[in-house]
Amino acid sequence: MCNNYKYKDKMSRKLIIIVFVIGFVIILSGTLCCQSQQMFMLLASGYFRANYTREYIRENKDKVIVEIPEIFELANVAIAITDDGLNHPNRVHKQGPYYERVIEHFKPFKDHPLIAESDLNYHFTYNFRDNSICYVFDGERIVHGGFYSNIRRPNLFKKHLELVEDFAKVSNFRKFYADNLPYYQEQIHFYRQLVPVRKMWIWLEERFAARHDCYKVVFSPLIGASHETCKFKNKGFSETIMFISGPGEPKEAPNKVEEGLHSRAVFTEIDHNYVNSVTDKYAGRVNRAFADLDKWNKQDGYRAPVYTFNEYMTWAVFTLYAYDNYEQQDFEIINDRMTKQMINSRKFVLFEHFDKKLLELYLARKEGQTIPELYPAILDWAKKYQ
Repeated sequence: MCNNYKYKDKMSRKLIIIVFVIGFVIILSGTLCCQSQQMFMLLASGYFRANYTREYIRENKDKVIVEIPEIFELANVAIAITDDGLNHPNRVHKQGPYYERVIEHFKPFKDHPLIAESDLNYHFTYNFRDNSICYVFDGERIVHGGFYSNIRRPNLFKKHLELVEDFAKVSNFRKFYADNLPYYQEQIHFYRQLVPVRKMWIWLEERFAARHDCYKVVFSPLIGASHETCKFKNKGFSETIMFISGPGEPKEAPNKVEEGLHSRAVFTEIDHNYVNSVTDKYAGRVNRAFADLDKWNKQDGYRAPVYTFNEYMTWAVFTLYAYDNYEQQDFEIINDRMTKQMINSRKFVLFEHFDKKLLELYLARKEGQTIPELYPAILDWAKKYQ
């Protein structure tokens, strides 16, 4: 009898542990979904929250926000003068008078302890840079703004907060930012002119079931090839944040090809928030179709079938958008350049074939058929493709 009670007690403890683990996993699946180059596995999203106020929801529902936050720019300045920032071919945008002003002002502080931190050279510093938007200046101090809990784990910005504060102080960053505020405002205005975010938003929600209440574009003139998107949902309000590169120096009349190429950069972040959730429903078929991963992906990142497929799909969905929204001549130039980028730079070597097949399926779709309804056909094609 006594042994039986001990057995039941052990079983009860095991059951409690199992329930706890299952609950923890459910929490980790949470409300934030982030995608970026080479990453998905680092996120423990249940801990990431946005403390939306009624006022924020009322003011920003159905809005497109474009901004260069002060501390986000501070993080990008710090990255720009690291060894990796100075030497990496595409991590930092190194052209134009603004970059020259940054180097002239901040390179003398390159020996600051913050700049020497190896964390600032970690995986394009997403964990340092993106978490910076959670913080604000309070005089010379940097404090958590109380709005977004954090963007990524580990939060490397929080880890080095004292060094960031000191770097901002000794380099006189706040004066530099204030002096360049007219340029930041010009960049934001030019971005709004150049990139039709609302048009993309409407186009996607006409073809996918997912819905979002607000798009926030966060950029720096210093960002090179390190884009990311994150989604927060709380109090019935869904907000998508895109971290992307700037529009470059303003031109009087940017042409449609330039518009399309800049649009691609943000579109392929936005549409992760539509594509990925559909991919999850077809994960088994994706794993089988992309089982021979080296056939599709010759780079070191995205080393899982689902991650690679999502990159193929998000860029190919932009092809569908471009086909619908640009003249044929402009579409062909835009599509050719993005195809070369996917194959030659990003090493997704079969993108041209995948892209053409998805466009073929899209043009042959039945009336009212959505893009998610094309998944079975494109996956059947991919599984058989030789």
